[in-house]
Amino acid sequence: MVAKDDIFLLKNSLWTSWRDTMHFRHRYQKVDSLELRQMLGEVSSAEVNDCAQNVSGASYQLSRANNEPAKITAISTVPLFGYLGLGAVMGTYGFAVKGYSFLWLAASIIPGALYYKVAMSNQNETLIQNCYRYIIAKRAATCQYEANKAAFESNEVTQSEGYKKMQEGMRTSSKTMYDVEHDLVQRISNGTF
Repeated sequence: MVAKDDIFLLKNSLWTSWRDTMHFRHRYQKVDSLELRQMLGEVSSAEVNDCAQNVSGASYQLSRANNEPAKITAISTVPLFGYLGLGAVMGTYGFAVKGYSFLWLAASIIPGALYYKVAMSNQNETLIQNCYRYIIAKRAATCQYEANKAAFESNEVTQSEGYKKMQEGMRTSSKTMYDVEHDLVQRISNGTF
């Protein structure tokens, strides 16, 4: 990869060889993110929404970048809404109280837009890498689940008449396998089985 070669050249250069690992941290993070994105291939909006619920919470707004495949962006929501609110207050005050031009209302989005531009260039790489790893792990778990489900359904036990009756009984009584096991343990412990 070109990014890894660039780090190697920087470490061996006469002008930059004095730098330690912390000076190259952002470069290592970019390489790690690039490798994770290459492993993913493409990220869907549903996967990004799942990351927003399970990884970042409400503190970051995650979105899928349209210009590059498998790229996720993270914007901190509290400062963004703070700057948008500040702009709205200033615009409303200038237009309604001071009697300035209506352009003050249109200019009220400028603080939020400036913060958004700065935040896009300063991404939380750790959070984004955690999202990439979460998506990779979830895809692997889904593949494993599908493989195990297919193997389980082809098992001779699942083809038996008793299993089919138990499955139908669970559907009609709205019981889970845990409930069936619990009832079975209770019957055995009470001696009524």
